[in-house]
Amino acid sequence: MRLLKIVFLVALILLISPMVVKAAEQDALLLTLDRGFVDRPVELAVFEGSFIVGWEAGVLMEPSVMEIVQLSDDQVEIVFADAAAIHSAGMLSVAFPNAGYATRINTSALNMVDGQKRLMISVPEAVEVTEAVSPRSETQPVAATENGVIRTEETVFLTLDQGFVARPVSLELFDGELVVAWDEQTLIAPTTLRITRTEGGIAVEDAVEAAKGVALRFGDSDAISNAGSMILSHKAHRPQAPSEHAETIVQATGEVVPAMFEGDRFTYEIPASAELVYTPSYRNGIMQTGIASWYAYKDCLCAASPDVPKGTRMKVSRQDDPSRFTVVTINDWGPDRSVHPERVIDLDQVAFSRIGNPRGGVLAVDVEVLDPEDPLYAMGDELPPPPWRW
Repeated sequence: MRLLKIVFLVALILLISPMVVKAAEQDALLLTLDRGFVDRPVELAVFEGSFIVGWEAGVLMEPSVMEIVQLSDDQVEIVFADAAAIHSAGMLSVAFPNAGYATRINTSALNMVDGQKRLMISVPEAVEVTEAVSPRSETQPVAATENGVIRTEETVFLTLDQGFVARPVSLELFDGELVVAWDEQTLIAPTTLRITRTEGGIAVEDAVEAAKGVALRFGDSDAISNAGSMILSHKAHRPQAPSEHAETIVQATGEVVPAMFEGDRFTYEIPASAELVYTPSYRNGIMQTGIASWYAYKDCLCAASPDVPKGTRMKVSRQDDPSRFTVVTINDWGPDRSVHPERVIDLDQVAFSRIGNPRGGVLAVDVEVLDPEDPLYAMGDELPPPPWRW
């Protein structure tokens, strides 16, 4: 009767908190892994935290029963009652914190016995006792795609129930280093979402990785509408240089999406998609010739550019008469080249009037980034731009 009560309490704890379980010290634990555990990342701390076992989303494919037997302080046996419930290419993380030992084991290494999957795990005799280790603290890359993108172990798995459907959503993840947001048209049915941070994948000349990338995968592609849009914001590795422009690469197609760098964030908007990998990047060189439009801002020698950081000064010259030029300070982002690919810059009306008639609406121009040592740089002080927020 006492054992039945303990098993019932453990099962109750699992139902309430399926992510982390702390169980009283026992020689053996029988755990029911119900539907709430399926396709979710799990971490179990048992025997007063002396043993930890965990697995990634996708390892447990169906409900099952799991038995954990403590054979000694440094030896444990794990038994999954239904072998078919365990993915054959998954990874288990196991740790003996008191011995400072942790490792990862492919589920293909589990032994098949009478329809069960079994694993005997022991602490190697040569292990030196160090600070306690958690298997979920590892951040080493575990896989790479063909285009060089490395998927790290920084993964979040979310269940998006009916409360998320047809609503704008913003998710702040990885201590705020990544924000994923979408509009009310994106999610049209409940589903799951796996978000994994990535590294690498920049194989374009004159381009460098600006921030850790992201791999997104919704569990049900039919739950995502093509009419929706998503905004992703990453914390950048470093500021954007004046000679660089921000963009992101869609790894599945090689498409380049214009991005915006502001403060320490790298931000871009994309059409809603069930699964894609995005790599933020800086690329040397900016658009230097095109069409300039104007807008009434705050009567300043200022402009909007999608290519350079705020505070950059640029020389803007007429293409048909390069002797007519003005010097502007960038204080806004734009134009949106996904809508107006020919637009190189948006000038304040005052700046536009220095080189052309605003009645014309647009003007063909050349633009050039100015170094602070350039004698023309000081021309931007004549009508300084209004304050802005970095």
